Amino acid sequence: MLEDSHMQENLFFSDEATFYVGELVSKHNIRYWSETNPHVTIETVMNSPKLNVWCAMSKSKLLGPYFFEDDTVNGANYLLMLETFFIPEIKKLHKLRSAIFQQDGAPPHFSIDVRRYLDDHFPGRWIGRGGSIRWASRSPDLTPLDFFLWGHIKNNIYKTPIKDIAELKRRVETEIK
Repeated sequence: MLEDSHMQENLFFSDEATFYVGELVSKHNIRYWSETNPHVTIETVMNSPKLNVWCAMSKSKLLGPYFFEDDTVNGANYLLMLETFFIPEIKKLHKLRSAIFQQDGAPPHFSIDVRRYLDDHFPGRWIGRGGSIRWASRSPDLTPLDFFLWGHIKNNIYKTPIKDIAELKRRVETEIK
């Protein structure tokens, strides 16, 4: 499978990211160098409304967004997303028999029901914790969603303040489409 000449077209990386109404782009890893102490402060809003957003990405396709609205991602709603969103999208692309699906090792992805579902729909063709092809743990830098997409989207949608969850959702949808 990994030697498949069409692997890049068939490999779908997937991931979730959380977007907050009252947040700016995360700057916790930024260092400020100055001859004087800049006394930089970053304001955050406690208990800000949030959206959990899922996407999948191949060499030429971006599938999503799928919103886990007012909900933390768990095994049950992740499975529902696979059944009602991802599989129908893969079928539209005529790739159900050739797609290779990647997911990280997050607990919702490791639920027995999710693994059984993936074994049934992607036999020998899914990458992740408990899958036929293992995924390196704690390795977000290996997926294009983590090292590019989420940061790109957040940089664009947080350029101006967001007033409510509806506006946040619209901005995410606009940026992804």
